[in-house]
Amino acid sequence: MRKPKSTLETKLSEGQQAKLADLLLNGMPYHQAAEFVAKEFKVSVALSAFSSFWDRACVPVLLKRRYRAQTAADAIVEQATSGKSNMDAALINALKQKSLEILLKPDASAEEIAFVVSQALKVRDQDLKDRQTTLAESKYRDQVAASKAAIEKELGRAKRKGGLTPETMEAIERELKLL
Repeated sequence: MRKPKSTLETKLSEGQQAKLADLLLNGMPYHQAAEFVAKEFKVSVALSAFSSFWDRACVPVLLKRRYRAQTAADAIVEQATSGKSNMDAALINALKQKSLEILLKPDASAEEIAFVVSQALKVRDQDLKDRQTTLAESKYRDQVAASKAAIEKELGRAKRKGGLTPETMEAIERELKLL
């Protein structure tokens, strides 16, 4: 009968496994990890043991990080685009991708996170400016329509009273068509 294969999980305590997983997740290569385990934990292991350790201990952590980062990126994009119906899809995707990249980094700096938030705020500011422009255009159109209606009303009164010559009337009507 064969002796069961010894793995890193059987040789290391939970705390040591957590420390090793953290080092591997932060980019430590297997050969350096083997030296670290030998020096710090006094355990000798083959490099091949790290592959199965990675699959069992690190991959689930990476998947959780990815899920949390994806959720956070979605929340940032949702905040940036809430109330905006015609947001440029490419801009949304770029913001989401950058947010995801930064949030997936375990050592993301405050400046990088602030960058993502500032980009989301810029999108919201642009949305506000677009709304203000639309409102100003609508207000202008309403003012022009009201002016035109007032002029047409006055013109109608002048026609009934016979106060304008046909040439003046023609000039006024031409001007009204420009509005």
